[in-house]
Amino acid sequence: MELQTYDISEGRNSKSFWFTSKGVKGDIRKLVLYQETSIPYLYNLAFGDLNPNSGELDDSIVTDNGDGEKVLATVVSTIYHFLE
Repeated sequence: MELQTYDISEGRNSKSFWFTSKGVKGDIRKLVLYQETSIPYLYNLAFGDLNPNSGELDDSIVTDNGDGEKVLATVVSTIYHFLE
């Protein structure tokens, strides 16, 4: 089964990705970051809303935009882009 995903935009360093969730609460920008850890070749996947005021990732917001499956599928799709 292939799930629908949103179109993603990739940052210059291939460690950041963003997309727009479109749902019952409107258009909400999402951000996925791959952050290096102190362990070689181990990265942390950070995901959340893009805070419009600070321009930073906010992982404490629960938007409940009605498109959770599509958002999760999109986050998973960034893994493939990151690993390329």
